[in-house]
Amino acid sequence: MEVTLALLAEAANATVDGKLNIHAAFSTLAVQQFPASIPQMVLVLRLEIEDADWGQDRWIGVTIFDEDDQVLASSDAQLTLPSEAPGQPIAFFQMFQFVGLSFPAAGDYEAVIEVDEEAKDSVLLSLRHAEPPPEPPE
Repeated sequence: MEVTLALLAEAANATVDGKLNIHAAFSTLAVQQFPASIPQMVLVLRLEIEDADWGQDRWIGVTIFDEDDQVLASSDAQLTLPSEAPGQPIAFFQMFQFVGLSFPAAGDYEAVIEVDEEAKDSVLLSLRHAEPPPEPPE
């Protein structure tokens, strides 16, 4: 199983006819103060099933690390794939939602994506201090 798309967004969903709806994708956020809490964040993955995956159980895990490799959050999913391959590669979307995740300081954070405990991809998130608004003229 390969990761062919990985991104962070405010919200996302997949329709039954295979469309992916993404709202407010981001890789850098400016916040007023730290620690900062992100009310809702979704890690969106597009996974492509390979021949060896059919009929197998696959574990997908996501771990969010800070710059010191400390774990901020993690989530996982267990997938059971059908035994019959349709004769062509199949892709699907998997989403991991994080609610109220707190970030202690400005810096770079990494969401590492694993399939069966093998790192497949990662997404970087940079949090910066927001510039204060300009003073109004007197």
